[in-house]
Amino acid sequence: MSHWPRLFVDVETTGLDPSIHEIIEICIITEWQSGSFDEWNTKIRPERIGDAHPRALEVNGYTTEAWRNAPIMAYVINDIAARVSKGLVIGHNVAFDLGFISAALAGHGLRRPSHRSFDTMALAYEHLPLPKVSLDAIRAFFGWSGADAHTALQDTRDMRRLFHSLYRAGCLQRLWYRAIWTWRDR
Repeated sequence: MSHWPRLFVDVETTGLDPSIHEIIEICIITEWQSGSFDEWNTKIRPERIGDAHPRALEVNGYTTEAWRNAPIMAYVINDIAARVSKGLVIGHNVAFDLGFISAALAGHGLRRPSHRSFDTMALAYEHLPLPKVSLDAIRAFFGWSGADAHTALQDTRDMRRLFHSLYRAGCLQRLWYRAIWTWRDR
């Protein structure tokens, strides 16, 4: 995987359908080949809150007060476009994130640059003996904290951590993960 930089991306939304729902938080961690990285994260004030699914708002911790001073999409869309323009986009269920990003860009007259993407769910399915590979299940498996789960920043940090834990994992590492699972299953 030699496409640099690596762009670890997560969005939090007002629902599951990018044609109806909106991004309310986004995080993009740009990682360069040197190992240095930059975290960019912002809440985004929804403009069509009436279309939001109540469960999505609950999961994402949305409150009017917490988002009161957040910018609207029009103020951050150019930053998003610039940040996703070059590199390999990596996400946990990356098609979901890219679907919302593409819809937001299109809604503001911008085109999503064509680039490659990589889904960390594929790594998790390949390397971890878990029946489901949600970030919550992965956090529990590794014993990672669930604090701030379902915020774009924490989910992106954990997804990046997952990528670096599993990418190019060898046979011994896979056996270790299976041993952990077997031991916990007792």
